[in-house]
Amino acid sequence: MSLFYFLTKSIERQWGRFLLFLLGITIAVAGTLSPWMLSRAMETALADAFDLVGANIVIAPPPDQYDMPLDSVRTVFTIEESKNLAVVSPKVLGILEATQGPLTIMGVAFDEEIRLKRWWSAQGQWPSSFQGDVPAYRFNHSMVKQDAETKDHKDFIAKEEPHSLVLGHGIATERGWALGDQVLIEDHLFVVQALLDPMGTAEDHMALIDLTLASHLLERPGQISMMEIAALCATCPIEIIVSQLEEALSGYQVEAVRESAEMRQLIIGRFTAFSTLTGLVVAAAGIMLVGLTAAAQARERQWEIALLQAIGFGRKTVTLLFSAQVGLAGLLAGLIGYGAALALSLAVWPYLAPGVLSPLTFFYPSELILTVAAATLVGVLSSYPLFSKAAKKDPARLLG
Repeated sequence: MSLFYFLTKSIERQWGRFLLFLLGITIAVAGTLSPWMLSRAMETALADAFDLVGANIVIAPPPDQYDMPLDSVRTVFTIEESKNLAVVSPKVLGILEATQGPLTIMGVAFDEEIRLKRWWSAQGQWPSSFQGDVPAYRFNHSMVKQDAETKDHKDFIAKEEPHSLVLGHGIATERGWALGDQVLIEDHLFVVQALLDPMGTAEDHMALIDLTLASHLLERPGQISMMEIAALCATCPIEIIVSQLEEALSGYQVEAVRESAEMRQLIIGRFTAFSTLTGLVVAAAGIMLVGLTAAAQARERQWEIALLQAIGFGRKTVTLLFSAQVGLAGLLAGLIGYGAALALSLAVWPYLAPGVLSPLTFFYPSELILTVAAATLVGVLSSYPLFSKAAKKDPARLLG
């Protein structure tokens, strides 16, 4: 009879004990991994949320130029890390003649700008630059490019009057404009659709209109003054994104916003340190629990060890037999425990961070392999010395 035969028969005969042992290790693995998965997912979600609060990269034209082509927005999305560009908000700046005097204008892609400046609050209804069947979270730059090439600027501007106008608190107060008021800008009709609450920034004294419309009124069609970008830096350092942008937009001024980068590094760094410490403590507790479970299993099976020795099996053979059972249980527990931890994390995650990427997004096959290997090795290494010690005892005394 082979050793494998005894291994399978032992499990069949004492399947209840084997399942109980398997359950114990599975609970230890799942209890260890679930907090780690949640902590890692929260770290990434926090980093992404922080990156979305304002621009952390600014792109300006070359020093000797005033504008840059709108096509440069397309170029931005060609970089290798384009998936980490959460918001790209192009702008065109200038001064236009309006009711009661000159008015500082900022042409923006309204949908992108409000995603970039999430702290903005406004009275009224925020306009949209959204055109065609393009998701609202991605500004339709191709449509703007097509409109920007329209030769008859006056016809283009007049075809959709009145146009939407958003006013900063300062300029609205200064000129007495309110929601619903009509304002003439370069003899074209605009309606005040939203009023920004006071922020203490330059936008308090600006008027915001659609990017394409502004470029036509300023007689700079197809041109923008700058771009602001919110890049997600959880999986890719901002320095790498800046380097790729500089390579794609050779000659342009690409700068990371230092204050944003430093504050992000400080806050996320502290959370990462706490998350790592928590993971190490939980991992140590999990390893200890798996080890204690395996050791208890070894102590309970001394009688079986003595019986196998009495019928002729050697010490090493008997030790390997029972260690193999523990190793098999550890392997299965690693697989089941990892799946249980992932399922538990997915169930709990909506209550911790609703609407944010789930832990499933951060599944790593290498982590699964490491978990299975660790559960197997810890089980075997914890039980082998005890099985070996029991095998050295006199079988007659143990059986008696």
